[in-house]
Amino acid sequence: MEKKLCHVFFDEFPKDSRIRRYTNTLLAHEFKVFIVCIKGDSKKILEHNGNINIYRVPLRKKRSSFARRLWEYFLFEVFSFFIVSYLCLRYRIRLFHVHTLPDFLVFTCWIPKILGSKIILDFHELFPEFMCQHKPSAQNSFIMKILYFQEKVSFRFADEVIVFHDLARGILENRVKIKKNITVVMNGVDPSELPVIRREKTDKFNIVYNGTINFNLNLSLIIKALEIIKRKYPEIYPKIEFHLYGDGPDLENILNLANKLAIHNVRYQGRLRFKEMMERLSTASVCILPPKKDIYSDLYYSLKLTEMIYLKIPVIATKLKTYLYYFPEDCVIYFDSDDADQLAEKIVFVYRYPLEVRKFTENAFNRYQAYNWEIMSARYIKLINSLICQ
Repeated sequence: MEKKLCHVFFDEFPKDSRIRRYTNTLLAHEFKVFIVCIKGDSKKILEHNGNINIYRVPLRKKRSSFARRLWEYFLFEVFSFFIVSYLCLRYRIRLFHVHTLPDFLVFTCWIPKILGSKIILDFHELFPEFMCQHKPSAQNSFIMKILYFQEKVSFRFADEVIVFHDLARGILENRVKIKKNITVVMNGVDPSELPVIRREKTDKFNIVYNGTINFNLNLSLIIKALEIIKRKYPEIYPKIEFHLYGDGPDLENILNLANKLAIHNVRYQGRLRFKEMMERLSTASVCILPPKKDIYSDLYYSLKLTEMIYLKIPVIATKLKTYLYYFPEDCVIYFDSDDADQLAEKIVFVYRYPLEVRKFTENAFNRYQAYNWEIMSARYIKLINSLICQ
């Protein structure tokens, strides 16, 4: 019997790395994969390529207000309901894997559920914490009660639940108080996707950041730290370059701040394809991940962090709860949230003491082996096969 699975998610494919890796795992195990996602910048609405069949809803993420985002979720929910129902009836798909946000996207599958299909709900994030970061004043509001309710009913509706790390699983278990198996599948580096990377020597000390450039990631702090280094360490500053890759709503603010503070060593490189980005990292000296610490960011388990650890590139990061849980202080060079002076000192430390810093990268790489993608993909396919056998 032909094995089939349908992913449903509010993002682009193959841009979303987590779902791309799930799909690669399924294809390696001879599954036929259906994908329902947003069109975004993709040219094709329908795409059929071997065992991958993609159905794109003509929407794109605007990343504006929370109300706008809810409206986008609602539109995608409506379109996806009809596509998912069609796929279930037309291709007799009996396994649907729905990804948050939003949690209530799982209800696009109520017709497949009635017809006996198994539904997986995969929490990439926790919606209430996401809301609290964008609207801290809403923590005890009526909106939050609605979010807790939809989280609970979505959890109950699913046959199986996947969550993005152990700390999030604990929060979810305590909040929904429904006895159900929760599988932890953490995002990580798929070695089959990586080109061969050879580290190259360079005369410059290259700070890198690659990915979405959002306000909550606090990348302007790097500019402030560079301004401090320019004043306090004039012998080091000319040797530093900050290479910024990606795009997002905070980009203009970061570049404007650099101009205002006369920081002229920022090199904005745009958004690159994954393999090209990995090749650029061959000259990286350090990656900085500086989000402000809050209820939402404390749950970050960044793919950028695991990529840098896998490539043995030193990481300077905000001292966040999840980062510390998986990678203690002998693995990552931490600083206190939103402290530009402390960040500047950590950059200078990495510059001056490469041999000591190498110990951090080795320790982090060794810790990562317990959570690597080979382990997580095996865990995922074991869950999928158990559902097929039911």
